[in-house]
Amino acid sequence: MTHLHIFATNKKNGATGFGRMEIGLITALREIGVDVTEVHQRKPARGGITLVIGSPKWGAIKQLANTTRWLFTMSESTRVSAEWVEQINDLYAHVLVPTPELVPIYRDSGITVPVSYVPLGVDLNPPAYARRAPNPDTFTWLTYSLGDTRKGAELAMMAFNRLFGGNSRFRLVIKCRDNPLWLSGLEDPQMTIVRGETDDNGWHQLLANANAFIFPSRGEGYGLPPREATIAGLPTIATQWLGLWDIEYWGYPLRVKEMRPSRFDMWEANAEGSLWAEPDAEDLDRRMMQIVTNYPQALSKAVAGRQYLLGNFRWQSVAQKLMMTIEREAVTE
Repeated sequence: MTHLHIFATNKKNGATGFGRMEIGLITALREIGVDVTEVHQRKPARGGITLVIGSPKWGAIKQLANTTRWLFTMSESTRVSAEWVEQINDLYAHVLVPTPELVPIYRDSGITVPVSYVPLGVDLNPPAYARRAPNPDTFTWLTYSLGDTRKGAELAMMAFNRLFGGNSRFRLVIKCRDNPLWLSGLEDPQMTIVRGETDDNGWHQLLANANAFIFPSRGEGYGLPPREATIAGLPTIATQWLGLWDIEYWGYPLRVKEMRPSRFDMWEANAEGSLWAEPDAEDLDRRMMQIVTNYPQALSKAVAGRQYLLGNFRWQSVAQKLMMTIEREAVTE
């Protein structure tokens, strides 16, 4: 197959995970020689296969009526919503997910069409590798939040206070895209909040100025921020669950203490009452101290992690695997 329709439902908005996914995939497909037609609400697809990226609801629009629909999407809890299950089963021939652990979750949720794992890429304008002093005078931790509790920034803040509160050598930077009330009034000389959306250059600068990255996420479809932190040379701690299934190969895995009801089930993908992971606070403390007490070793681990990520998750490789999956599975559907 040398032609593929793609419906980028997030309009290639690089500020969102799905938008970056759309940009990386469309670019890489064209680089490997696939003729990509970008479908939109004023440009219908005619025949062939259309890959819808994002929410399955878009498969119902009339512009896709005369094409075979595939879906590339993700979710962040233990069960897919009934709404998504119905839409996927009614409208699509196949589903692609970027994390192997999502394959059984989609099947167990009631998805009856085939589900396949195809990873995402990490080399869409990746951060540059930055060398860091093995014994820095000031040690800066960096964490990340979208404004809710999903990324676990408050867990990083509490761990930082337990371990380094009052020690002026250490500081914590909280990158927060939105402006949540729970951060209002924070007055701590060791903590800095960077609010609002930043472009890639701004994000890369934050990574370059930090010494380590903490990502105690509770629900993750893929987890690009900690992967980009590792590519920048940062020793990285991340919860080993779902989208961060392979953290042991590129960072420090944070143990899951228990599964709890998701507080993110307002997102249409996640079923009401589905679960997400609660990171182990004691393990987070241990991992943070492990990095600080043997920082040269942590830097070496980050270099090895960077090599693993760039060696296994380049967008061109993703595009090739996607096309191999389509060509293999389309024959049997």
